[in-house]
Amino acid sequence: MMARVPFTRRSLIKAGLVVPAVAVVDACSSSKSKPPLPTATPSASASASATPATTSITTLDQTLLRGAPGTSGFVQLVTGAGEPHLTRTDLGVAAKAGRETSRSALLTFSHLTDMHVVDAQSPARVEFLDRADDATPNGILTAAYRPHEFLTAHVADAMAATVRSIGPGPVSKQKPSFAISTGDAVDNCQQNELRWMIDLLDGGAMVRADSGDVSKWEGVADSDPTYYDVHYWHPDGPPAGKTADNATAKYGFPRVPGLLDAVRQPFTATGL
Repeated sequence: MMARVPFTRRSLIKAGLVVPAVAVVDACSSSKSKPPLPTATPSASASASATPATTSITTLDQTLLRGAPGTSGFVQLVTGAGEPHLTRTDLGVAAKAGRETSRSALLTFSHLTDMHVVDAQSPARVEFLDRADDATPNGILTAAYRPHEFLTAHVADAMAATVRSIGPGPVSKQKPSFAISTGDAVDNCQQNELRWMIDLLDGGAMVRADSGDVSKWEGVADSDPTYYDVHYWHPDGPPAGKTADNATAKYGFPRVPGLLDAVRQPFTATGL
């Protein structure tokens, strides 16, 4: 938020202040500049034959595919073969032979979109609206909650690091002249989210994707026994005496102890 205010996330929601928001988050990764995140403990339903996805420069080298779902449905990403460029001839005349040696590159740039950096502890988050669509899988409110949205700052940093590492384009043979970001950069239109986004793209700044009380996680993913709710993924597991959350019990989500503490640690942004 733009300023610290004397109320908690839960007291604000309880008071009835609801600010619409939509959270769209991409898959997660990490860079060498940040502290290592804890290793997930695979659930019993996770596919034992899945090969963990590894980093590559472009999709010419390899692709990321859906692995085989576990018995409860949780799917891990696996690596697949690269995809070659295809020559489009349906939009114009046939491609001429020898064009690879005669063409000249005009401009090379990188494009990032829909990065959705999220302050997942903000009292403006409306994850509870997702519950309204529990009975309708294709309802309009299912984007109100994403189990992994607290990783978005690390995803953005990994994207910037990847763009920075690509070097000359595989076809143009030019290094990108600039990068352009389109679509939703931040999720709640909050000053702190925008500051994180700018610092992540600029690089060099210390980014701490945390808000409120920096000594603990404050959000639906925590394991506070007073507020524990099985409708949200709790990577640290349930509090003593509580049943496992639905994400784990029904769909086979993994346990990742310490993840919520790790993502709140400051790290130096790689930048573009």
